[in-house]
Amino acid sequence: MNSEFFQFLELCGIEISETSDVATLISEYNNFNKYHSANPKQTFEHNFIKWQNQQRGPYEKPQSIEPQPRTLQPDHVTTPIKLQTLKESTPYIGDFLSYTFVPSPKPQQQQAAVANGISNQNRQ
Repeated sequence: MNSEFFQFLELCGIEISETSDVATLISEYNNFNKYHSANPKQTFEHNFIKWQNQQRGPYEKPQSIEPQPRTLQPDHVTTPIKLQTLKESTPYIGDFLSYTFVPSPKPQQQQAAVANGISNQNRQ
């Protein structure tokens, strides 16, 4: 086996062990070698990348996923005893809160809430 075979294995990220299927690896190397010999002006590594991309097929852009709208909702947390005493002695310390993300209401629900709020204000 020549050094290009070992370079091919290195580019593939494969290490040969006792359990490796060497026949399959040699077959893959021969497929690559046909491509490489057809493009001798390019470097070995460049041809490997082109060959590997050709084996995978054309690049498909991943489908975009729209994020679900979420809002922050405060959760009241019981303050630890040591912090409660600090809060009593220091007036500028406020409540301790943690926040969780919750799904936002659907736009139809928001519109209905706004419409109800406006109609209630007009009645007063």
